[in-house]
This record gives sequence, structure tokens and C-alpha cells, in this order.
Amino acid sequence: MAGRNALCFDNIPEGQDLRSPTLCIVLEQEYPTVRILGRSELFTGTSSMVIYATGNNLSITGDLPRRM
Repeated sequence: MAGRNALCFDNIPEGQDLRSPTLCIVLEQEYPTVRILGRSELFTGTSSMVIYATGNNLSITGDLPRRM
């Protein structure tokens, strides 16, 4: 929402899979709409950012491999 141009999932614990339905939406849609946490409001923003993740033995599962 702040308009950042990079998103980092830093130091994902070993053995934990990276999977997220919301991340799938952001990767697939140019203008994703998501619900604001703790509110009954929707936010539509742009998804023009670099997204990266770090971790040891990181496993990307679910729908994410085909959307990346």
C-alpha cells in the first residue's frame, strides 16, 4: 500500500514451504485487489515490484511454481 518497489520474504525457516494464495494473486494480476487486514475494506494496487525470498532449502509449493 505504501508503493514500495521491492518485497522480500527474508530468512524463511528450513523445512517450511513458501505458499500463499495472496502472493499468487499479486504475481498474476497487474492490479490485484486484496482485503485490508482487520477491516472490511478492499485495496486495489499495482503489482509492479520485485519479489524475492531467502532461506535455506527453500521449497516453493502450491500454485506458485507455475506463476513465477
